[in-house]
Amino acid sequence: MPDKRILALEFLSRQPMQAARLLEQLPNQNVAAFLQEIPARATSEVWTHMLPLHAAHVLESVAADYSAETLSTLKPGYAAAILRHFSPPLVAEIMEKLPQRLVLLCTLLLDYAPSLVGAWMTPKVRSVPLSCTVTEARRRIAASAFENFCPIYIVDDDNFLKGIVSPEQLVAAHGDAPVASIMSTPGYSLPARSTLESVANHPGWKDFDDLPVLDRARKFIGVLRYARLRVGIEDASGSLRSEQAPDLMSGFIEGSIFGVTDILNASLTPGLKDSAGLNRENGK
Repeated sequence: MPDKRILALEFLSRQPMQAARLLEQLPNQNVAAFLQEIPARATSEVWTHMLPLHAAHVLESVAADYSAETLSTLKPGYAAAILRHFSPPLVAEIMEKLPQRLVLLCTLLLDYAPSLVGAWMTPKVRSVPLSCTVTEARRRIAASAFENFCPIYIVDDDNFLKGIVSPEQLVAAHGDAPVASIMSTPGYSLPARSTLESVANHPGWKDFDDLPVLDRARKFIGVLRYARLRVGIEDASGSLRSEQAPDLMSGFIEGSIFGVTDILNASLTPGLKDSAGLNRENGK
């Protein structure tokens, strides 16, 4: 009988996307224990296909050395997408262990000025893969710690936002139906590097409390809540105390593989689709 480890390596190398979808549904500590038994470079494609929030939860349960080794095998955009979900102390610890070039690239990807949308956005939002069924989406959402009224954002394997599903839609839909069949088409989005002032009168605020935020490659990286927008504008004008400004980590956001390639004179492949926000009826 073939060695189980060999079979696992075959599965990870030949079907990384399917492996990622499977591992996202298992307990984080079990996934961490399993992946630590396999060379980091053999798992890089799997980490790439995992949703950044899930990948971060898994790596939070292991030593920083392993996290750094894992992130070192990923392209900068994917590494940054995972880093933005860690606490500031953990980011600092891991960054000290990363290759200098990767640190530079991740810093460029993650850092936003306080006047920009990216510094005030909420990166931790509920998202599920475009390929999953309603039943799988329900299972993922049930295991999350987000408020029940929050929307569910549907993303493809490249983290482009494809649709939005309300909790009510998810409950009412047939379990075997593809989640793509019940999602609403995205409509509005905000560039992460736009200034708060420039988006203050965005037409999307008339209908939505949250608007999706996209990086330079137009990949989905979080949402800007209207309440946070107002606080950010007031803070920038000096009307709030400085300690109410967002933590630096709230600006550690832009998880796009293409986010700084223009800076580094590499090829740029922009996404084409626009994105949408959350209807006010669903809450903040």
